[in-house]
Amino acid sequence: MNPLWVGLVCSLALVRGQESVCDPTTGSIYDFSEELLDGSEIVDFDDFAGKVGLFASSASKNDSGRDDFVSSQVVMVTNKEPGATAAEIFNGITHVRPGGGYVPQFRLFKKVEVNGSGTHPVFAFLKGTCPSTTDEFLYKSELFWDELNSRDLRWNFEKFLIDKTGKPYKRYHPAVDPITMAPEIQALIEA
Repeated sequence: MNPLWVGLVCSLALVRGQESVCDPTTGSIYDFSEELLDGSEIVDFDDFAGKVGLFASSASKNDSGRDDFVSSQVVMVTNKEPGATAAEIFNGITHVRPGGGYVPQFRLFKKVEVNGSGTHPVFAFLKGTCPSTTDEFLYKSELFWDELNSRDLRWNFEKFLIDKTGKPYKRYHPAVDPITMAPEIQALIEA
């Protein structure tokens, strides 16, 4: 086999494991709203019209996502997040992970289900539009939802990049550092 072809196939396999291009959709993230983590406000996502956004599932108890948490702009907290109240979650973010007195400069939304029969409508829309970045389910013994679906989120800090029209643009593997997404984000801003 031609070495160039092998290199191309290997490169495509790596890209498949890091990001996926979202399918065309008639829907928009602007069709949704959600309550802030502290319960102080319900935010209509159409407030973000004309802006590029990043949605991510998060969990402050997971060290692997520390930089993602600091880098993300919009976060919806999943039900796997420890903390029964908003105050407990904010304390965890401030004092534990990422810690050091960190105060998020983005909106944190209430804990929601991202997989299974209770999937929140926002994540149902995002997953329905954007294929998973991997075909594998790691740690199946640790899964706590029913009805496995090929588009389910596989781990904390999967990210969905949204264009200025509210359409999902790409889905990113949890291992992708949001900083590496900067050129694509900038291109969407300038589009």
